[in-house]
Amino acid sequence: MQPEFAEFAEKWKDHPVGFVGKVDCTTKTGKILCDEHGIRGYPSLMWGDPAHLKSFNEEHTPAEYEKFAEAHLTEPMCNAANVDLCDAETKAKIEAFLAMDDAELDALIQVEEGKLVAIEKQYSDSVAQLQARYTKLLGEKDDKVKQVRQRGLATLRSVRAFKEKELFKDEL
Repeated sequence: MQPEFAEFAEKWKDHPVGFVGKVDCTTKTGKILCDEHGIRGYPSLMWGDPAHLKSFNEEHTPAEYEKFAEAHLTEPMCNAANVDLCDAETKAKIEAFLAMDDAELDALIQVEEGKLVAIEKQYSDSVAQLQARYTKLLGEKDDKVKQVRQRGLATLRSVRAFKEKELFKDEL
């Protein structure tokens, strides 16, 4: 994907509205941005207002990039700089946030980011519990399989194969 994407990005580098770029999620700054937008794998293509990116879910081909960009990246989008482009509900939210002083806005951001941290912690804790349960179930299954095999399953299968072979011999 890299050469095709680089060619596509080059075509858009001087566009007055649309921007096409890439982020290395392995760098310190890139990791922060990737975490903020929930980017979990490569390639992940995002589009939209930088504060509210959406996932690109089309086929990853130069033709699809171009088609999508022409449809979505050529006009300004609803955001704090273009409130007049927003629907009534979003416009009201943006205007309320713009009316807040910096301390209020920072406090609200901190509260919402705290919610994200709590969600991530709950998820991580749940995954750890699932992993522990999985490990326990796997161990139990392995023990039961071992018990069945120790009771002579291989010998039973061997006898069955022998009897079938003998039966086949008798028929000839």
